[in-house]
Amino acid sequence: MIEVACTIVFLFTLFILSKDDFVLMRRNVSQRLLFDIACVSGVVGLFFARLVYVAMNPSIAYFNPLVFFIIPYFPGISTAGFLFGMCLSVYIFAVRKKLPIGKVFDIVALSLVASGEIYFLIQAVIEVARRQWLSFGVFAACFVLLLIIYILLRKLTLSNRTKDGSVTLIGLASLCSIVALSQLSVERFHSFPKELPYFLILLLILFISFVVRVMRKQDRGNE
Repeated sequence: MIEVACTIVFLFTLFILSKDDFVLMRRNVSQRLLFDIACVSGVVGLFFARLVYVAMNPSIAYFNPLVFFIIPYFPGISTAGFLFGMCLSVYIFAVRKKLPIGKVFDIVALSLVASGEIYFLIQAVIEVARRQWLSFGVFAACFVLLLIIYILLRKLTLSNRTKDGSVTLIGLASLCSIVALSQLSVERFHSFPKELPYFLILLLILFISFVVRVMRKQDRGNE
């Protein structure tokens, strides 16, 4: 149920952010195309999420396709793997369709931050029902942090003071950091989450991509 709620919020936020966007309208990018990319990228991200989880928890049982793909009966996915797979898929689609990569990624990143808010909010409610007050405090704090980050990033995009793509780096970096911190807090810092190296790799890839993109723009401006 949490995954369904997050998906609904993600798609709704994607619709709101892409509606009447000047850059997308100028490039004739339809909302239907964005929704198609988001849906396909979500499926790819889910596959990577399962793949990374299996890599972190190796078992011969996962060689059975039914065990690998029927996630509701054999649960286990990686948030870092999902983000990596989805970002990779969005990038490939944006390049092949010649879309404004920075703008598309900014919209997707903000939508992911919004879905992350709902995830932590629902988790906080569940922990209240369980009377797990420490976990409730962790998830509630994560929800508030993501909400503040979303509002600030949204204001940045509306002010047109940032280059397309910079919101992606800040949004996904914040999301990865907060998810990793929540995992550490729930474990009471007794052990590092297995996903932490994958989060760091994802952040490094995003940072390098952003730097390369900025340098390319500067080179084109100097020509």
